[in-house]
Amino acid sequence: MNIQRFTGEAEWIQASMNVVLGAYRAALGHAPIGTFRLALSGGATPAPIYGALANQQLTALELYQVDERCVSRDDPESNYRLINESLLKKLTIPPKEFHAFKATPPTEAAIQESLKIYENQLFDLADHPFDMTILGIGADGHIASLFPGTPALKEKKRLTAHTQTDRFKIKNRLTLTLPAILASRTILVLVKGREKEGVMEELEHGKKGIHEFPARALGEHGNCIVHFLL
Repeated sequence: MNIQRFTGEAEWIQASMNVVLGAYRAALGHAPIGTFRLALSGGATPAPIYGALANQQLTALELYQVDERCVSRDDPESNYRLINESLLKKLTIPPKEFHAFKATPPTEAAIQESLKIYENQLFDLADHPFDMTILGIGADGHIASLFPGTPALKEKKRLTAHTQTDRFKIKNRLTLTLPAILASRTILVLVKGREKEGVMEELEHGKKGIHEFPARALGEHGNCIVHFLL
């Protein structure tokens, strides 16, 4: 795991953009696909990176959602809304596709149907994984919507899961699982704020396992880059 620390936001954004664009150039050279498959997290932290990305003349861009809350797409809590406002609406070249979790009421039937639809769009990850996945890390060590102690952390085969948390306003979540995330060619983790210093300490030197601190799973990845803005 490559951890880099920054004290200025402009430097943090530029360094992160360099990683994204490097992965983009590498992806376009992968025959026969020639497509940049990018999985995006929601939340406020990656928004400046998405804004910078929107200014690039990127072709053959195929976007995926990392996770979503069980709310409508126009809800302020929606990750789709964040990605749409900070990136999709600003792109001068529209993406080839944006694969997103279907907005769904938090009923078991609707959730399972949404997971099934989305997972069918991920059928070829074994042969053509995400070129890059952008993640954050929560104060409790969660990544995507994989929270400490959730059964989804034990998933070995399925690419999507329904998770729940009592730590946040929106309890029900739809998320990629660790098999989908860790199959990515590159993982870029964006962390921001001095209040996350304890999270970084645990990530680097802590003893907690994956089920206590899900971000620990990132240590299993061979090309995971963490950019921490203090």
